[in-house]
Parts: sequence; structure tokens; C-alpha cells
Amino acid sequence: MLEKKILSSTRLALFVVSGLIILLAVFLVGLYWGQNADRDIYQQGYNSAWQRAADLIDRLGVFAPEQDEIFTIKGTVADKKTNGITLSAEPETDNPFADQGPLERSVTIDANTQIFKRTTKSDQEFESEMEQYLQKISQAGDEEDVANPPTDYAEQAIDFDDIEEGDAVSVTALENIKGVEEFVASKIYILVEPATEEEE
Repeated sequence: MLEKKILSSTRLALFVVSGLIILLAVFLVGLYWGQNADRDIYQQGYNSAWQRAADLIDRLGVFAPEQDEIFTIKGTVADKKTNGITLSAEPETDNPFADQGPLERSVTIDANTQIFKRTTKSDQEFESEMEQYLQKISQAGDEEDVANPPTDYAEQAIDFDDIEEGDAVSVTALENIKGVEEFVASKIYILVEPATEEEE
């Protein structure tokens, strides 16, 4: 008799525990799906608002139209490899609602790649060269050929060994590199600003 009561009590306890486990499982599943549903609704609202903002920016013409082709990208040398560099690239567009393109690009350098150091001239140097150029034009005859106007930078050819991590560069390719993570450079320019009086 006692054994039957113990057995009956045990079965009742197992039934209650099993029922609680099932109820807990149902609750957790419902909570999971509910959270996912809320997350999906939030994501849909976010995507819709983002797209509407992007369309409005396009209509207002706040930023320059997005280009279909890009052949030059600027950035900083993040790493130097045996046959190229890893470029920490600037965004392809200033429009925050447009695709920014890969912010890290692998640039291969081959035998045809030309590398230059391009140093921006100081305002005084550029103005002096421009004054001399304008003077030549005023003194030149009608048939005399006058050289091209001065640029605001000085340029010299350098080697791959002269590139260092942290250099600001402009990289040009022969192919369209819009959205491309890896490409071969046709030209690389190391961009150097003129030294300030404090640096001198």
C-alpha cells in the first residue's frame, strides 16, 4: 500500500515537472519568435527610413552624383608587402547614404607600375612661378611657344623601396576599380605636403 502511494506520488511529481518543462519550453520559443518578429519589424522600418533619406539626398543634390567608374583612389599605406601594399582607402563618395566601397584594398605593383613622389609647393613658391610664367606670356611674340603653366606640385620618380607605411598616396589603375578589393596599380603617387615653418 505504501509502495503504491510512493509510486503514485512519484508519477505525480514527474507529471508536474514534465508539465513545467513543457510550459517553459513553449514560453521560451514564443519569446524567441516574438523577439525575432520585433527585430524584423525594426529592421524593415530602419531600411525603409534609410532608403527614403537616401532618395531625398539624391533629389536635393547635396552630394555629387555617384560615379559608375573609378580609376583613382586615395588613402594611406596600411601595410607594405613584397609585391604591393595594403591601402586604407578613403570612401568612394562623400554621400553617407551611398555605398562607400571597400575601405581596405590590396594593391599589386608590377613591372609596369610607375611610382612618383608628389610634393605640394608652398604658396610663395607657386605664386612666384606663376608670376614668372605670366611675365613670359606678356613678353612672348605671337608665334613664340610658351611652356605649360606651372603646377602647384613638384614631382619626381621614386622606387617601391621608398614607399613607407603611413604614407598618404593616390593610386591609379587602368581598369575600373569601383567596389574592387584587389587590383594592379598603373601609377602610385606619394602625396607630401609642404613643410611648415614649425617643422623647418
